[in-house]
Amino acid sequence: GRSSAVDIARELRGTARWVYVLEKGCTAPRTVGSCAHVPVGTELTASGRLTLGDEELEGPPVEDLILATGYLYRFPFLDAEQLGLEFGAVARYVAPLHMHVVHARRPSLTFVGIPLAVPCPIPLFEAQARYVASHLRCMGATLAEREAWVAARRAAVGDRTQDMHFLSSGAWAYMRELTRMSGLTDAEYEAYCRRAALVEEVYQDRCSKRPQMPWDDDWYRRCQYSVDWEVGKFHVTSSEDAPAASL
Repeated sequence: GRSSAVDIARELRGTARWVYVLEKGCTAPRTVGSCAHVPVGTELTASGRLTLGDEELEGPPVEDLILATGYLYRFPFLDAEQLGLEFGAVARYVAPLHMHVVHARRPSLTFVGIPLAVPCPIPLFEAQARYVASHLRCMGATLAEREAWVAARRAAVGDRTQDMHFLSSGAWAYMRELTRMSGLTDAEYEAYCRRAALVEEVYQDRCSKRPQMPWDDDWYRRCQYSVDWEVGKFHVTSSEDAPAASL
């Protein structure tokens, strides 16, 4: 799992008898108290024990398993077959969506909020909504262009179709491109980019304060920011219980 797995583990740590966190950022097993951080490659045996290579890891048998590995897409209110929607063998993507938003062959059908691993969801929803509004007023991309984008995206992810809508750090460029395509004037687009760049700076500052381990203090959640949009600057207002060394 990624951040969601670590967040769930932090919540469970005060309740569960023992918590294992398998996370991509972990390079070697480490246990503090009743929480064990284990790397990708760790295996769960039939007895409930965790092993890494030939080594059995410290801790009791696993009783419950929580998968924090992404979304399963399902729209029970839509007739997927009639609409030509595809979700893959295990419902890990929605296709064919141009720019992760517009049905390539039924362009009046649009979706907001499909991408995953998004740094700042609300600005992304804003950019998608702006693009949808512009698209529905006058559909700029042709059918051939929409289908070509979908084909290129499929080729880019290859066999990892679960990454079809994975954005991560690419979300910032994606938001700028959506906004550019939504028909803003040059001045409006430049103003948007300045604002988005400042939001990204705030986000990166917040990331620098995020704890590395599931058992570390998550004081960064209580960290507040004051932003001067005109000047393009921000400053941090931290909670009283923030670790002094982290400021």
